[in-house]
Amino acid sequence: MATGFPDWTRAIVLLGTDGTQYIPVLLDADGNLNVLTRGEDALGTLHMVRVDNTGQIIMVPRGASGNYMGVDANGYLTMIAKGSPGAGLLATIATDANGQLIMVPRGQGGNYLDVDASGFLTTVIKGEYAGALRTVNLDDEGRLSAFIYDTLDAWGQISTIGFAELAARLGSPVLFERGGQIHLMEDWRHGMGCWTKDLSGAGAAIEVSPTAFRTGGYSAEMIAGSTANHHAGMKWLGGLYPTGNAGTTFSFSLPGLVEQVQCFLFYNTAAQTIEAELIYDEPSGQLFIIDKFAGPTAIGAVTLPARSANTFSTVKMVLDLVNKKYIRVRFNAQEFDVSAYTIPYVAGAYPNQLQFYIFVVGRAANNDRMYLDNVILTFAEPD
Repeated sequence: MATGFPDWTRAIVLLGTDGTQYIPVLLDADGNLNVLTRGEDALGTLHMVRVDNTGQIIMVPRGASGNYMGVDANGYLTMIAKGSPGAGLLATIATDANGQLIMVPRGQGGNYLDVDASGFLTTVIKGEYAGALRTVNLDDEGRLSAFIYDTLDAWGQISTIGFAELAARLGSPVLFERGGQIHLMEDWRHGMGCWTKDLSGAGAAIEVSPTAFRTGGYSAEMIAGSTANHHAGMKWLGGLYPTGNAGTTFSFSLPGLVEQVQCFLFYNTAAQTIEAELIYDEPSGQLFIIDKFAGPTAIGAVTLPARSANTFSTVKMVLDLVNKKYIRVRFNAQEFDVSAYTIPYVAGAYPNQLQFYIFVVGRAANNDRMYLDNVILTFAEPD
């Protein structure tokens, strides 16, 4: 059949069905397919889907209840979110000027949780003790203070102890002051270990002895020489820890008179050697430190307990190795602020090495004696 088209083309008529009837599909003058889209509503009625003048489908969104959702002038869907506060009521959820959701958190009891000015949630944690709620304590850094406790004792009391106290009760030499992280801890129960002796004068000696001790059943009995420099010293050498605050602690007893008890900590790098020194001077009853600029400097008088081999005194010196400053000294119940003094330092002589020394200096023509126990070296000490 002639159609008026060239013989290399074919013309067709597209038909669609509407029930039992065939209906031609429409094309426009340019051959574009024209589609009329319809949708069926809940009652089975067909409705035309609308398009705008650019051919885009126009949609009117509605919820299941039949209410229309809002669209602003820019075509953005707008929504008012609601929640049920109880009793079957709906309350609008608020947003700020940026459209961000505003939330007021509450607990099951209906009480509001607190949010600070920076938007951080703040809470007060409580635990039940003897039928009453007690607030859980935090320190200045926001860290939780925790205690281990046993069941009721024979007197009906709950025993609560911290981890440091528990360690001390289990036999740790760290009994006096528990700041810092342990780098070295010695109480001679296993012999001399890696300590070496520095002896001067006739009769000078150092031996592990069960005669007197603070913990562990043994101490280092140090006998100063009666001639020459008349001293007896213990030396420990080790590798470096990161610079920061360091602490030296030791306990000693004096059954008789001596001249001095000395403690040195040398922190050696290739660049410099930091030389901290603490001295108990027996004749004056004073504690001294060595200041970089003033030399030996008295920081205060101290009183030893009654002289006895088993009556120990404990002393601790805390140092700022970064700024080369002393921080504090504690001698039994006394504390001295030494933060105004500078630790001596010189050009490095023994790179990458810690040196820890404790000496007893005796009187001339005497073999004066000291018992040494609980020697501790710490780092990361608090200021």
